[in-house]
Amino acid sequence: MVIREADYKKEIVEKRRPKRLKPYFEEFMSLNVKCAEVFFDDKDYKSPQVCSMVLGVAAKRHQFPIAVRRIGDQVFLIRKDI
Repeated sequence: MVIREADYKKEIVEKRRPKRLKPYFEEFMSLNVKCAEVFFDDKDYKSPQVCSMVLGVAAKRHQFPIAVRRIGDQVFLIRKDI
């Protein structure tokens, strides 16, 4: 999975483990961008629905002000505090 905003690109190799996603949410928050697209493939998550659900649960569990939205096959992280 990759989170990308303009020149920012970060490979996320951990799968479906919410506590392992916490450092990536912290890094996203430090970027000071409103929105970033999440790129993933079949080895990361089975479908965009599963990816958005797992990221949404992890963000809520760790109390980050991040909304996860899916538009078709694209998944986005959106900051709620900007």
